[in-house]
Amino acid sequence: MNTRVVHVTALVVGAVLLVAIAIVLIILFMSRPNSAGLTTSFGSDVLKFGVDFPAAPKATNNAMTVQGTTVPYITYQANTNSNKISYVVTIYRYSIAGFTFSDNDKRNLLETDIKGLEQTGYENLEDSSNNGHFYGYPSADAIYNSKTTDADGNTTTTYVKAFVRGNDLYDVKVSGLSQDSYMAFVNTFQFVGDDK
Repeated sequence: MNTRVVHVTALVVGAVLLVAIAIVLIILFMSRPNSAGLTTSFGSDVLKFGVDFPAAPKATNNAMTVQGTTVPYITYQANTNSNKISYVVTIYRYSIAGFTFSDNDKRNLLETDIKGLEQTGYENLEDSSNNGHFYGYPSADAIYNSKTTDADGNTTTTYVKAFVRGNDLYDVKVSGLSQDSYMAFVNTFQFVGDDK
């Protein structure tokens, strides 16, 4: 066999292997979850938002009474890691109940929401701020640490971003993950359509 043929054959085989490796790497890259492990895009045409959950969220409708008026709300929740990690988006539909909030009212609503979460199962408010904006809407942030510990002695941290869009209150919460993973989830949140 000619030496040139051997070299050309080796080059062709090498090139084919490189192309095959490149194809495998492209497939792996495109099929991987994003940096927060979020793989399920979820959107609501009615509520005009979208967000990436780690799995299809479960929707739960409920209502509460505020100043004698029924305010409906819906919670979307996806749990992972044997329910140790929780991703939650709750929308309180004050607009349907006929509430109209001034800018000052929106800040008060956010403050009440953050304090109210501590009374409804989110323990030990560690830090909060009520002067931010999220997509231009008034927002508040909070960090809660649970009073109880898991089998390894770790407490569960819950991060919350609350904001008022139109006259509806949104709570975006992640429990059991790092603040970076929480921010990755929050950063997938987007609005679609016009303001209410």
